[in-house]
Amino acid sequence: MSAKICFHCTLPVPKDLNLSVMIYGQEQLMCCRGCQAIAQTIVDSGLTAYYKHRDLTAINPSSQEDLIPESLQNEMIFYDHPEISKQFVVTNPDASLEAFLVIEGIVCAACVWLLERSIKGVKGVISFQINYSTHRAHLCFDETQVKLSDLLMRMHKLGYKAMPYDEHASQKLLKAQRQTLLKQFAVAAIFSMQVMMLAIGIYFGNYQGMSAETLNIMRWSNLVLSIPCITYASWGFYRSAYYDILNKRLSMDVNISLAIILGSLASIWNTWFNTGEIYFESVTMFAFLLLGSRLIELNARNSAMTLADKVLRIKPRFAHKILGDDLNSLDINELDDKETQIIALNHVNIGDFLQVKAGETIPTDGVLLSKYAQLDESLLTGESLPVRKRYADHIVGGALNIDQALNMRVTQVGAQTVFSQMVRLIDRAMIDKPKIAQLADVISNWFVSILLLVCIGSYIVWQMLDPTRAFEVALAIL
Repeated sequence: MSAKICFHCTLPVPKDLNLSVMIYGQEQLMCCRGCQAIAQTIVDSGLTAYYKHRDLTAINPSSQEDLIPESLQNEMIFYDHPEISKQFVVTNPDASLEAFLVIEGIVCAACVWLLERSIKGVKGVISFQINYSTHRAHLCFDETQVKLSDLLMRMHKLGYKAMPYDEHASQKLLKAQRQTLLKQFAVAAIFSMQVMMLAIGIYFGNYQGMSAETLNIMRWSNLVLSIPCITYASWGFYRSAYYDILNKRLSMDVNISLAIILGSLASIWNTWFNTGEIYFESVTMFAFLLLGSRLIELNARNSAMTLADKVLRIKPRFAHKILGDDLNSLDINELDDKETQIIALNHVNIGDFLQVKAGETIPTDGVLLSKYAQLDESLLTGESLPVRKRYADHIVGGALNIDQALNMRVTQVGAQTVFSQMVRLIDRAMIDKPKIAQLADVISNWFVSILLLVCIGSYIVWQMLDPTRAFEVALAIL
């Protein structure tokens, strides 16, 4: 008995696994939930003809984390847990929830427009704004109508990875993006320079009588040297363009990918048949300059995020919890003698008793339970001189204890603290868009479509004027 084969990736289907997708009016077997999800997405998007025209085996997503909807959904549901969400979700007076997200995969204003329009259309979303410079988003939603995990999954299906904003997670994500972009930029820089040097030789050879054999060798050398640049270095453009087309939208990455692919294919054709012009130097330089500009943009975005991140670095990651029963009945001197235990800040609850040593930062809002304390609140108030606090005074997280150890009782934790509210105000100020930026969002939605129409129109006109130059003109515009 022959083994069952997955219709999507053609790998064997495990025994006792019953997964299928309706394709061409028949239930087609799938080998994993990843293949099932991708195949269903292809069908739902009206792209079923893909299975008729594909020449290569489709990717099996079973080992690729970003393509496994089930495991990803389990991870997203983790953010709905009350004990976890209280660290980054704040409850407003009207019972709506507010959170800040960091989003990976945004490459142009059209991405921002698509995400905002898609998420705002979900029932239960009150507001959703994205800062293109920092790739942070401000989300306000009604938890009774929509879960945060559902919104995160929706963004993932559009081709973007979103997660609640955390300084360390954001820095880790930014570092990974920068390393990948640096590698792609380095590959594009090295090989585009080699291709350009050979291209200069070809230019001069055409005017100084280079032999046909030498010219052909140099053209083939250009082809070989351009492969790393038009494959690995340009992969980010292709991936973004794929998600754009999958979600029936146009962005700059679609234009970029078309220009690189069409220019490369035309050059490969002309090299193979030893005819016409080759454009390897233009294609590789195009990728090199675009990657360079995105690297500059990434560094600028990192600088734009520095302000809030500097504030967040002051927030401690642990606290000294005072141990004991019925601590409320003890006086301030007895609290000093109690044993303490170091715990993670996200395990601190309202009503806990904490000890803050000299030189440490107040971890969260609370009430002072020592006779007095000297606090540096310059970060919060701008006042450079220390502020003297007395017993039962309110103290805020983020202030620096500069005198002696103090005891406190916690009154607010997580997103409800003054420190967290200040960070949210900074983020909100960075997200609010001026009118010129709002105009750019509107224009970007139409820019790509108009550009493609101009290319097609130019190609048609030049077919009538000079067919031999029609493709070159359209490619130059693209």
